[in-house]
Amino acid sequence: MKKENFETSYRERRMLSKALFVNSSKTKDFIEWLMQYEKENNIFSDAVNNYEWGEDKFFAQTYTRFQDFKKHITKDEESAKQTCLDILEWGGVLSANKQKIETRPDLCSF
Repeated sequence: MKKENFETSYRERRMLSKALFVNSSKTKDFIEWLMQYEKENNIFSDAVNNYEWGEDKFFAQTYTRFQDFKKHITKDEESAKQTCLDILEWGGVLSANKQKIETRPDLCSF
């Protein structure tokens, strides 16, 4: 069995494992770039304050909703599955991803 890395993980599974994504040098480089860009331009802050966050309209409402998602995603397998589906529905991408969530075993440990 070959060792999984950033590129092979995506090609073979069509998604990255959480550990590979978080620990990837590409992710870290992007975060550093984004932080520096934000510090110089305040683009992200402006976007957060002026963006209509779907049906919630404001960032504070969206933040509260995602805190609720966070509480339910680790309770048990059924709760995690339903929370993932709720997040995808909120984001408007449920139809393209529903089967992946419904057939994925062990969502709580992903």
